[in-house]
Amino acid sequence: MERIARSSARTFVAIKLPDRLKKEFGKVQRQLGEQVDLLRFTNPDQLHITLVFLGRISTEHQSLVISIAEEIAKDLSPFTLFPTQLGAFPRIKRPSIVWIGLRGDTLRLEHLVLRLERDLAHQRIYPIRGAGGFAPHLALAKVSRKDRRPQLHLGTARLEAPRLALADL
Repeated sequence: MERIARSSARTFVAIKLPDRLKKEFGKVQRQLGEQVDLLRFTNPDQLHITLVFLGRISTEHQSLVISIAEEIAKDLSPFTLFPTQLGAFPRIKRPSIVWIGLRGDTLRLEHLVLRLERDLAHQRIYPIRGAGGFAPHLALAKVSRKDRRPQLHLGTARLEAPRLALADL
């Protein structure tokens, strides 16, 4: 019997950021890097707002996910989000992911996520969710397991970054 290899890839649906905002968040990363040396930063060109994470799925399912996301995107109108504070998953004192929280039209963002999840579920494609559910954020950096120290305090200072005008969806 011949075995058919299916191609798969780590897949997620996300909102891309405009270049000017990538540059601003790159500045935040550099400032943070001057204060904390344990962080591996996300390339600013790859910063995004993850809506749903699907894990490894087949290329066939990836095509379906793209079609669903494009159909939903047709109905979107512009909305605004803005950065609020630094945080970390799973918790600030022992971080594995350092992020910037988002506020603003987050209810519209949550409705978008729910619609994506519903439409994907109709095709038997299910997102992988964290224990806390959807939390609007941008992941800035990772901390390796060996470097997760209780003394790593990132604080919760408000950021002086510009508003994110997500009109380019």
